[in-house]
Amino acid sequence: MPLDFDLPHCVNNIVLKKSEALLPLFEAVINSIHAVKGRSGANKISITVHRTGPQALLPGQATDLISGFSVTDNGVGFTRDNLKSFKTYSSSLKAGIGGKGIGRFLWLKAFDRVTVESIFQEDGAFFLRRFEFVADQEGVRNEAVAVSEETSFKTTISLDGFKSEYAVTARHTDLTIARRIIEHCMIDFMGADCPEIRLAGGEGNLTLNAIYLDEVSPHLDHASLAVKGHSFDIVDLRKKVSTEKRHSVHLCANSREVTSENLAKVVPELSDQLTNLDGESYWIASYVSGSYLDEAANLSRTSIAFDTAESLFPGSLTENDFFQGVATHIRSRFSSDLDSAIKIKAAKVNEFIDRSAPEFRVVKAYPDDIARIPSSALQSPDRLRAELYRIKSRVRIDNKQRGMALLAADDDSDADAYKQGMEKFVEQWNQLGISELAEYVIHRKLMLDLLARALRRTSTGRYQTEDVIHGLIFPLKVTSDDVDDERQNLWIIDERLAYHQFLASDRQIRTYREVGEFSSSERPDIAIFNSAFAFVEGDSRPYQSVVIVEFKRPMRDDYSDAENPIRQVYSYINRIREGKEIDRAGRPIAISESTPFYVYIVCDLTAKLKQMAKDNQFEPTPDGMGFFNMHKQLSAYLELISFDKLLGDAQKRNRALFDKLNLPSGGAI
Repeated sequence: MPLDFDLPHCVNNIVLKKSEALLPLFEAVINSIHAVKGRSGANKISITVHRTGPQALLPGQATDLISGFSVTDNGVGFTRDNLKSFKTYSSSLKAGIGGKGIGRFLWLKAFDRVTVESIFQEDGAFFLRRFEFVADQEGVRNEAVAVSEETSFKTTISLDGFKSEYAVTARHTDLTIARRIIEHCMIDFMGADCPEIRLAGGEGNLTLNAIYLDEVSPHLDHASLAVKGHSFDIVDLRKKVSTEKRHSVHLCANSREVTSENLAKVVPELSDQLTNLDGESYWIASYVSGSYLDEAANLSRTSIAFDTAESLFPGSLTENDFFQGVATHIRSRFSSDLDSAIKIKAAKVNEFIDRSAPEFRVVKAYPDDIARIPSSALQSPDRLRAELYRIKSRVRIDNKQRGMALLAADDDSDADAYKQGMEKFVEQWNQLGISELAEYVIHRKLMLDLLARALRRTSTGRYQTEDVIHGLIFPLKVTSDDVDDERQNLWIIDERLAYHQFLASDRQIRTYREVGEFSSSERPDIAIFNSAFAFVEGDSRPYQSVVIVEFKRPMRDDYSDAENPIRQVYSYINRIREGKEIDRAGRPIAISESTPFYVYIVCDLTAKLKQMAKDNQFEPTPDGMGFFNMHKQLSAYLELISFDKLLGDAQKRNRALFDKLNLPSGGAI
């Protein structure tokens, strides 16, 4: 008798994830449970795991590949009615016990061959029926039925030819497979009428009922759960042993698991094992069942179709509603152990903030957010910083919105409530400001430490080029239009340089579109053009000063006359003054002859540079770590700054800030 539907099309449309590779086995076991419960006196199911022959295992593999399974029971068997149901798509024969009628098609999705051999009783006699189940239009092949010489009930489903893409992900030990079956059929194992289920494989014989009684039953708690008018039964299991290292919630329909979810997604505080008062660690596995889930399970029983958020009918239940109800239950049921875990986590996070990340101190005022940080993040400073940054960003946005709401408050609003709201906002905003300042101070400390390291001689005996030093102060080959404030560190040279109108870094002077076009291809390392915005109307920009910064390679002492850095900066100044520049609008740039220039040459004061300074009438600075000169004809102040002075002065300026955060003022990271 051929099937009366398109079986290949049906199988192709089934979605079976690689992570669900054992689901076809579970369906076979559940069918056996139904068969056993359908016959008085039946009580046994045996599962055999067939594996490939001995082979070399890859790293991390615990056992040989599985080639197939056999599931045998002494249930009612393949009677005429059961065979007819087997050949009918979406059969209603088992509708009363939640059967969707398509679970067997999962066998063909994951296995090449399925064979059935069943001894059953009908019309007072025992019969033996054999057939093959294949994914073609015929479906059932080589069917044969005859009077059986044996007079005991026995049905065996053989799943052979485990497809490689599923066999690889199902490479589990026999004990793991046994535990997975128990988890999937948890509701059946809880029942008093659960049959004896054994599993045989390369590791010997395992009795699943005994594993359930030892590992599961003593740790179960039953409760009721109500969510938006719907009633559910929820069973919480404290698992000392888990096939997956996570807390989980299992959604069950018609006494079998449909899908599961990581509880940490529902209750973020649950990111690691809990520990009870006896010091025993455990994982939570919660099993939820109810008529709503029975009705909402899809045909293949792999997902639950919750109502959408747009549903308006009474009693609608969204996925978010459901899981929020589960979260409330979990937090209440495991409150003591959960609170203890949260306190331990908070202590570790706060210690990390105090020791290594003071820029996140504002986060300490938000314990609920800290509680939701995954415990796994504590194993990685980078991951923990990312979590803290996420919280801090949310706090920043929330505080800005609160401040805007206060500004928009009605003048006639409750004065006391407004005052309290303002005081709370100011307190939190101040904490956020302190945290932002700490972040900036740490940024400064890092930059100075990196500069100190860049000034050292490398393992090859050489020094870094000027490009490396330059890049720490300001990125190369860009202008201030391309760079945000956080990427420039001009404050290392002079705090005032952070406030500039236009800046070009290591670019040809003739490309300075902000100040005009020049013919010169030479490039000062950094050129800054300061402008008084408050006194400028329209687009004209009479620059009040120009700053030029020139870097030289640490410990360089081989300057030729043409490479004399002092003469180079004089040349820069003259070209800028004589350029007859036009701005982007094509109008002359107003840089007068009296516009002052400030020039910083950052270098190591080698013997040759000191001689060049003296030859150009430079005077030593009072601390003896640099030289300066006022060039009256060019209206220019020039200063030779040694790298040691540059670093030392910056560290001194920031020492008070570093001390406040318990950061060392000198030294490297």
